[in-house]
Amino acid sequence: VADTVRREMEGRRLPQGFLLDQRSRAPGKWRGVSAFLSGIVRQMATASLIGASLDPDVGILPPQRKLGFADDLCYILKPEIDLQAALFVEKDRESDFLANTPNRCTLSKQGIRRLITLFEERKPMVRENMEAIVRSFINLFADLRA
Repeated sequence: VADTVRREMEGRRLPQGFLLDQRSRAPGKWRGVSAFLSGIVRQMATASLIGASLDPDVGILPPQRKLGFADDLCYILKPEIDLQAALFVEKDRESDFLANTPNRCTLSKQGIRRLITLFEERKPMVRENMEAIVRSFINLFADLRA
């Protein structure tokens, strides 16, 4: 996934340190957008695991946490989530899609629509990566049984 994101950044001619720069320039916006995207990816991960007859609650990194395996997939896909969050924050920096309050940043209705539209453009690639990761886990489990 990280290699895919790296190629994507090079293809868009994004400068070295783009993700870190976006995180540090607008940390509240970054957290709000990243959390929203993480929720979407977590739902996709849960559906993918259930579709592959795997238990989404049996995690590796958070071993005793509800939807732990889905969270493991989200962790693997974090570079993609970061890229999408950075692109949204960069592209919509001056818009009213994000509302900052003292304790948090929230997405407006238009912001949610815009973020979902941007996510949908990359969703096939995210799904393809997720399915490849799930297949890798299935192969790993099969090898462990052998």
